[in-house]
Amino acid sequence: MDKPVAIVTGAGRGIGRATALELSGRGYRLVLVARTPSQIAETASLIRDTSLEVVADVSLSIGAARVVDET
Repeated sequence: MDKPVAIVTGAGRGIGRATALELSGRGYRLVLVARTPSQIAETASLIRDTSLEVVADVSLSIGAARVVDET
């Protein structure tokens, strides 16, 4: 059976990072999204199975579209 996939925005810190860690522990494949590459990398280093890391500002429609396209 395939693992479920979750897109986690704000994954670089705070609630977004905590959400990513929780979902990873529950077996989700993750798309980590944040505006800062170093923060995404830090979160990804805490997770064993990160599917994708996307640097984007989802408050802009072009950023949200990029996340969907890359996912």
